[in-house]
Amino acid sequence: MFTTLRQVFVHAGAAAVQPVSPNWSYFDVLGYPNPEPVIDVIDLGDRMRQTQKLLHPDKFSAKTQYEKDLASDASAYVNKAYSCLQKPVERYEYLLHLHGVSTDNVDFKKSDDTEFLSEVMNIREKVEEVIRDVLNPSRSEKSLSELSGTVRELVSELRQRLNDEEKIIINLISRSDWTGALISLSRFKYILKVFEELREYEFAWKQLGINVTTT
Repeated sequence: MFTTLRQVFVHAGAAAVQPVSPNWSYFDVLGYPNPEPVIDVIDLGDRMRQTQKLLHPDKFSAKTQYEKDLASDASAYVNKAYSCLQKPVERYEYLLHLHGVSTDNVDFKKSDDTEFLSEVMNIREKVEEVIRDVLNPSRSEKSLSELSGTVRELVSELRQRLNDEEKIIINLISRSDWTGALISLSRFKYILKVFEELREYEFAWKQLGINVTTT
């Protein structure tokens, strides 16, 4: 099914695993012809399982210890590739890394995009406010109802911002605008961090009948 997997890991016509090469990308070992920002996670899982079948220890029970170690190393690399590519943020960061763009020490708070920062800080203040309210034991039923409505609005707004920013990232990566993609990814991660602050109190939101997820 995924012919490139055998070409990457197993010598043609023989069950002999090649050593993992530093030149192999995560996309290579999972059979993708090109690095892509958008991946079908179900297909990704199928590719991972197909590759691991080639590297299953039972296939190397009669092999030398060296060959067993090669298979084990290859299997670990496949797992690492799968773990990275299944997560959008890590996948985008990896794509930038492949093109020599470092995502380390990127602090969007130092950005000149003051409009974006102002908007997100305003959302963050609202998040902090609803967290204080939900932790208030003396809140009334009326305030609880208002709180529920406010949280739903915040979740909806954050989801929409994440969705919009992700589309921008994908578009910029597709156009090979790596600097623009880095900036957009930084914005995405900043919004996601605010969302995660809200999700820390997921149990409380569930009691209000609110599903606080990014999708």
